[in-house]
Formats: sequence, structure tokens, C-alpha cells
Amino acid sequence: MTANTAEAAATALIRPIREAEIAAVSALTVEAYTSAYEINGNYLRELGQVAERVRTQQVWVAVDEATNELLGTVSTPLPGERLSDFALPSDMDFRLLATSPAARGRGIGRALVEHCADLARARGASRLVLHTGADMDLAVRLYESMGFDRLTAIENNFPYPPGVWYAVKVYGRAL
Repeated sequence: MTANTAEAAATALIRPIREAEIAAVSALTVEAYTSAYEINGNYLRELGQVAERVRTQQVWVAVDEATNELLGTVSTPLPGERLSDFALPSDMDFRLLATSPAARGRGIGRALVEHCADLARARGASRLVLHTGADMDLAVRLYESMGFDRLTAIENNFPYPPGVWYAVKVYGRAL
């Protein structure tokens, strides 16, 4: 992270989402993904379902402290739970990391991931885990630059329901 990027990320406050922000975070998430990747179908609908995630997960937002502008978001499980079957009981996972296209390059995604790592440590997890689409190169570059290792054994042994397949990359970072 460059000095300017670190400074920009330092002006971001990460906190739980507020009820009044749900629609804006939904729009931010959809825009973040569709501006970088070809997204459609069920996954596109899932991206916008922030209200549903708020009821069953912890949804975090990064906001600019000076302007209160929404910069990014990420979801983590409630304590003692997991978001996906890719995470082992001793892991904590996160999903749906999104940075506003206007805020890219400011270190917001990196700050949100580090927030997840801090939360995982506080919960006693031994590893932070995520899965991403096999074609999501921007995300893969971020995770690999942050010391995440590919967990191909989990990818290769994941039991998809009959007739369902999607290419994912699973990553983990020891805490």
C-alpha cells in the first residue's frame, strides 16, 4: 500500500450498516461487481439482497469520515456461525467484499479485509477464509497480495448439489 493509499484508507471508518443505508449498500454492491465482471442470474440477485443479509449476518460498511460517503462493504457471519461450507469450524469466512468503483485504489477493500481478520482473531478463529469466482481477477490479486493462499483441496472436494457447478477459488490466511 502506498502512503497515499494508506492515508486514504485511514480516513475510512468501518462500522455496522445502518438501516437507512441498506438500499445504497445494495446498489453499491451491484455496481461494484457489475462494473468489473459479467454478473447475471441468481448471483446478481444475491448481490442486491443486503436487507436479507442484515437479518442473518453482520454487514459492515466503510464510510469516508469527512463526507460520510459509502466506500465499500463486506459481510461476516454472526459469532459461532459460518457463511459457507468452504470454512471449517475453526475458520471465520467473509463474503461479498465490494468497493465502490469511485473509491477503488484507496485501500478500502484491503481495510475491509483487515477488519475481517481482526474480527476473526477476536473470535478465536485460526484462519480467515473466502471464496471468489474463478474469473474475478481483481479480487484474486487483492487476496494474494494480502498473503492469502489458495486452498485447492477444499475447492476440489466441495460437494456441489447434483447438476450444479460453478468455478470458485477458495483462499485462506492463517491468523
